[in-house]
Amino acid sequence: MNYGYKKMYIGGQLKDALSGERRKVICPATEACVGEVAYADAADAEVALQEAQKGFLYWKRLSLAERKAWMLKLQAEVIKHEEMLREAMMFEMVGPVAAMMTFKTKEEALALANDTIYGLASYVFSNSESLIRYFAEELEFGEVQVNGVKYAMYLPHGGIKESGVGHDCSYLALHDYLITKRISTAL
Repeated sequence: MNYGYKKMYIGGQLKDALSGERRKVICPATEACVGEVAYADAADAEVALQEAQKGFLYWKRLSLAERKAWMLKLQAEVIKHEEMLREAMMFEMVGPVAAMMTFKTKEEALALANDTIYGLASYVFSNSESLIRYFAEELEFGEVQVNGVKYAMYLPHGGIKESGVGHDCSYLALHDYLITKRISTAL
């Protein structure tokens, strides 16, 4: 499967990197090249931030009815491209990617989230403590980030399934380099 070349979406347009640089996308499971992407640098990031600021100002000026109309249009597009988005959900992106899928129950959402061979990080956004607790306990990922992202050297970072074994950061990282040995002496 090859997704071809993908440009960056900035300011409502698909664009190449300002430098013209591209990078291959390698599937971690097969090590095969599955596509190529525009490779952004600091200049591209600055342009994207400027465009995002324009978007925030535009959104801020919309009425509630106009915002609702936009969200309904987005919902229709998500449903229209659901199969393609499902496929995208099956790959470990290792980057800021938000794929959306429809579901009717929390159990269905959990099944969709866990239906992957990867398991590095997952994210839960909710005001409901019971939903947060449910997903935090049931998601099959090495990390569950709740209502945002927190990284620090004292927090373990690692995945399960095809996303690796072991952790880096924190005192737990040492366990990957140590061998536990039990020695018993009969009395």
